Amino acid sequence: MEKQYVLVVNNEIVSSPAPIPQNYKNISNFYALSDEELADLSWSGNEGGFWLVNSDPLPTITIEQKIETTYSLDVENKTCHQIYTVVNVTPSEEEIRKNRIKSSIRMIRDQYLVITDFTQLSDAPISDAAKLDFKNFREQLRTMLDIPDVTQAVWPTIPTSAPNISIPPFPPMPSFNG
Repeated sequence: MEKQYVLVVNNEIVSSPAPIPQNYKNISNFYALSDEELADLSWSGNEGGFWLVNSDPLPTITIEQKIETTYSLDVENKTCHQIYTVVNVTPSEEEIRKNRIKSSIRMIRDQYLVITDFTQLSDAPISDAAKLDFKNFREQLRTMLDIPDVTQAVWPTIPTSAPNISIPPFPPMPSFNG
């Protein structure tokens, strides 16, 4: 991961963490400076400095949680520590997340129903056994969200009983944090 820095003026953070810019004010090739040169820009006639951000590992969360980020400045070493705290979301935030996941799953699911519609036609160029496999597959698609916890939804297995039909693999299952 690329290093991140915050602009600090008078021991207060004045920018969000970001990579170092190519140029800054009157300094070209800014990105080529050392962390020590970036931390105190008084040598260039500019206030403050860009302090390196050190982060804790990003915690894993559930759909009922979110991550809050805080920053702590180490004035002596001219660095910034990014701290992650896991907190519970409100019931309405959780419901919004679940609805977004359901909506994303439905969009993908509906595409697979459309691309397999023809398998149920009487003159589809597949065997009766393959038609039954696709009928069951389509039913699994329709009922996959009939579960209490949408985060446990899984894509059904795409039938392979009709070698003349090529169905693209499913994309990753939508999630609340990505």
